[in-house]
Amino acid sequence: MPGRRWLSCTLHLSGVVREDAEDIIQETFQGAASSMESFQREAPGQAFRAWLRGITRNKVLTHFRRNGRIVPGSGGTDAMLMLQQISDGVLPEEEDSPAEISALYQRALLLVKG
Repeated sequence: MPGRRWLSCTLHLSGVVREDAEDIIQETFQGAASSMESFQREAPGQAFRAWLRGITRNKVLTHFRRNGRIVPGSGGTDAMLMLQQISDGVLPEEEDSPAEISALYQRALLLVKG
């Protein structure tokens, strides 16, 4: 599932440990499904992925607040190489197609329904 892979990479870069990532992915898709009506694509730059990124960011911040954790910092060459690998292979800057948006809606709804 491409959306799940993108979210996993985003969570990893945010400092979320693997054990918590699945919960946050599910919470993100539930949040997206419950607020789908608020997504409005009025301009070409308003991509579904950017909207989902905002929901993900909020879920990660809530997770760290709830668990009292501080996001670990990283840097140096290893962090730069990791970011280059992910940005080249997972986070395309192109606009989402209507078919991709529809598929993400369907996957989100399936996850929420259980």
